[in-house]
Amino acid sequence: MFYQAVIFDLFGTLVDNYPLQETHAILSEIAQVLDVSPQEFIFLWTIETWHQRSSGAFPCLEASMEHMCQLLQRRVIPGCIQRACQIWLDSTRQTLIPRDKTLDMLQTLRLSGYKIGIMTDCSHETPFHWPTTPFPSCVDATVFSCLAGMKKPDLRMYNLTCQHLSVQPERCIYIGDGCGHELTGAARAGMYPIHLLIPWKESSDSLRPDAEEWQGATLSSLEQVLSFIENLNSVVMEI
Repeated sequence: MFYQAVIFDLFGTLVDNYPLQETHAILSEIAQVLDVSPQEFIFLWTIETWHQRSSGAFPCLEASMEHMCQLLQRRVIPGCIQRACQIWLDSTRQTLIPRDKTLDMLQTLRLSGYKIGIMTDCSHETPFHWPTTPFPSCVDATVFSCLAGMKKPDLRMYNLTCQHLSVQPERCIYIGDGCGHELTGAARAGMYPIHLLIPWKESSDSLRPDAEEWQGATLSSLEQVLSFIENLNSVVMEI
């Protein structure tokens, strides 16, 4: 077996992306709690501060909320911060529900001898909820950008995931929906990248530059993953 590990993107690949309209509604509710402009808060949260929040600039969710108040020139009130964080945590719990047959696919890959990694760009709500999801029992290593202090396509993030799996990048397959140049980053890291064509409800939910430009391997469903990798390993071994 030449390829020994499969590393997956999370959002847009194994779970749905945050739904745009519902997210804006929740952020508007949080803005009311913090007594700030909903429009300004939504823009700052989803666009202006996303890189900071997802790359570990803040030690926790509360610090992220406090920073928002400071940007919007509002006094930081601990009770309001706690309430805002709780609303966000309650709303984002549903974002980590596995897509249909995802868990079966992960378990099948592991039973077939492959190590499984998940590497995701995210903010603090994701690792907060992670232990209560079904994913930890199905994977061997998980790297969250907000805890690692780096985002895709930073090569250090790919290498860190490989280190956790004790596998060289050249022996890893990376599968994602193409967000944030993750596929080209995986290729630069020495991995074999695969674009997963899973339909998304709203194309404006996130940018997928690799999905628009990708010329490499592509799959249309998670059910095809194992057979594709097995065939790929067979071809490599024959060579």
